[in-house]
Formats: sequence, structure tokens, C-alpha cells
Amino acid sequence: MANKKEVLESLRSQLEERGVSVAAFDDLVEDYGKLWDIKNKLIRDIKKRGVVYEDFSSVGVKIQKNNPSTKELMNVERHMLLILDKLDLSTKNCESDIDDEL
Repeated sequence: MANKKEVLESLRSQLEERGVSVAAFDDLVEDYGKLWDIKNKLIRDIKKRGVVYEDFSSVGVKIQKNNPSTKELMNVERHMLLILDKLDLSTKNCESDIDDEL
């Protein structure tokens, strides 16, 4: 699994290769990196507490609550995909690392 630094370098490299490496796009890449951190925190929370967790109501009754991190994770991932879309970065713009000689 790639780490944040590798992913951000890859995004910047793809922009440079296409000749569209400008400050505004670099700022979007930085935003993508911030969302990466948030996404991983949400995933850790879901792993720790689960999709549903036990809590107590205001009158002390044990209840099941949906973990809000699951919904937030979907929103963060959606925003990450929107950034890639706005930067026009997709698999169709990437070259494979695999040799064609195989």
C-alpha cells in the first residue's frame, strides 16, 4: 500500500508531465494530502469503535449508535475523488510501470 508522500509525489509528477504544474493545482494536491490524513483517522476510528457502537441515552439506557465516522469517510473519499477529477487525473492518463515485452 502506498503512503501519503508517494501518492502526493505521484500526483505532482503527473501534473508536471502534462505541463500543468501551477500553484493552484499544487494547492489542490496539498488539500488531497490533508484529506488523506482525515480519511485514515476515520478508518482507525471505525476499526476501533466499529460501524455501530454502544452508548448510553440521556436517561442511562444502553443503546446502539451508528458511528458517524462511516458517513464522514464516504464524504471525505468523495471529495478526494472530486479533486482528482478537477485535476483531470485518472487511470486513463497514467502509464503502466509494467514492461510491454512480457
